[in-house]
Amino acid sequence: MANLTQTLALELGDRRIRVNCIAPDVIPTPGLPDLQDVSARMALPIAGNVDDIAGAAVFLATDLSRFVTGTTIHVDGGNHAAGGWHRQPDGAWHP
Repeated sequence: MANLTQTLALELGDRRIRVNCIAPDVIPTPGLPDLQDVSARMALPIAGNVDDIAGAAVFLATDLSRFVTGTTIHVDGGNHAAGGWHRQPDGAWHP
């Protein structure tokens, strides 16, 4: 999806059509298992909410993002930034 987003942004930009992607992660929803185990991979020690995803969508749908195109917004509490690193009980990050 990220590559498609970038390609479409390049193809449609001259028509002032913006194309972006929202990548949600670690958002508790019905039907998912308990997400307590993933908190060690997140920079923010709080659970996400579907409203966090809605906030990103509202941002992209308004003129506040008029100069944003071809990007992926990771709404994930820092899970993407952690890139496989895990927080240890002492608070330090280790691969």
